[in-house]
Amino acid sequence: MLKEYGEQKYMITMTPANWKDANKKYEGIVFEYKDEYKEIAGYKCQKAIGTMKDGTTINVFFTKDLVANNREFEYAYKSLPGLAMEFETTIGSLKVTYTVSKVNFSIVPATKV
Repeated sequence: MLKEYGEQKYMITMTPANWKDANKKYEGIVFEYKDEYKEIAGYKCQKAIGTMKDGTTINVFFTKDLVANNREFEYAYKSLPGLAMEFETTIGSLKVTYTVSKVNFSIVPATKV
């Protein structure tokens, strides 16, 4: 997993089992699609509300114009019919919203993997 927080960059190595365990709270998430749209990074995005097994809900905007070949990397949103472009998550007691600012179709160099 590659993450960037401002100028800081992190790489976290995980096995498939680690990845699944880290994302187990998203197992069985059910999405309700809303008739609400907005443009993010030049793509038309639709709103969906995901409900997890424990009743927690998360809002996400996704685009059907982009679909990843590997759906596992976006574990919480892998059942959406497109790519999540904006979503919220909780870090401790804070609710954080992540929004795609740019889409780059270039291959990630091996030096960054």
